[in-house]
Amino acid sequence: MFLSYFMLTRLSGMGYNSTQPLGILLRKVFYHEQKPLPAGRSRPPRLRCRHLRNRCRPWSCRLLRHQRRGRQGFRRRLLQELRRYRASTILDAKAFDKLVDNGPKADDDAIAASTWATAVKDAGVFKIGGVQTSTLFSLLNEKDGQTRGFDAGIAQLLSNYILGENKVEITQVTSDTRESVLQNGQVDAVFATYTITDERKKLVSFAGPYYYTQQAILVLADNDDIKSVDDLADKNVAVQSGSNGPAILEEFSPKASQQEFKTDEEARQALQQGRVDAYVIDNNMQQSALVREPGKYKIAGKPFGSKEPYGIGLPLDSDGVAFVNDFLKKIEDDGTWTELWQICIGDRTGDTNVPELPEIGA
Repeated sequence: MFLSYFMLTRLSGMGYNSTQPLGILLRKVFYHEQKPLPAGRSRPPRLRCRHLRNRCRPWSCRLLRHQRRGRQGFRRRLLQELRRYRASTILDAKAFDKLVDNGPKADDDAIAASTWATAVKDAGVFKIGGVQTSTLFSLLNEKDGQTRGFDAGIAQLLSNYILGENKVEITQVTSDTRESVLQNGQVDAVFATYTITDERKKLVSFAGPYYYTQQAILVLADNDDIKSVDDLADKNVAVQSGSNGPAILEEFSPKASQQEFKTDEEARQALQQGRVDAYVIDNNMQQSALVREPGKYKIAGKPFGSKEPYGIGLPLDSDGVAFVNDFLKKIEDDGTWTELWQICIGDRTGDTNVPELPEIGA
């Protein structure tokens, strides 16, 4: 009652009468406007900048100004955080290129002692099988035409080690074609997150290992049903043909319904479209998806299965194995391996725990 009487008294003193539109009432309350608006106008005129600059503006204008500045400040901080996050997930190309250029160089005697390395040196180009779509391990930068990532970095360092320059020629491979390109002599080596297995050793030779990984489960960000490998029973799960995923998934979740895809992109597309409930492959591949499309996916539970060693595929019984292993030991000992991991993976995923150095030749 008192509030109503106070408001009526206040408005009457301001010259308000009940025949005026509501917009004028609000304008009188918030801006203390004394002069009536032109007759017939139902909306108040837009507040002018000079009114905001007026030293005598009422407290309500000052409040609106602070609110506006607050919103602008929030938007500015939000954009800064988004730029900072995007910058953190983009590979530092300058640091990567500098590291490759400053990598170790093999002496002539070491190259001459290896038939495989001599052939690469004589060809003047290092031909490798690889991919250009793996965000963390080997991704093509369409702006400068360069492929960068952890696998790409190892390959380019090896090229620099043999040829004295980064001169790598990439043939695209899938999990199903990695052996064939080595067997027919199309490439000198394969760098493609290539897990060393006894079955594959019957077809090709391996240098390394140079990295370890485990299997991980990728699901859509809003999926709360799958929290571990135990939840994959009776679910449709994407796996990549030719990879270790199908065998390991069969071991840990035999009731899961597997759907095989030739490439990582096809499997993730099936997950996006809802044709499968989850996607199982190397954890490093899953981390690449998280970095490439933040907010779309998440990893369900912890990585599972035994540690899988990545190796560099070479022709069967090649003497290049000893040569490449010597190279890998050098980049581990001089810190190049750790620095490459930091640039390609650690800085981009926020992981501060440098992984254990692989035991070369194990």
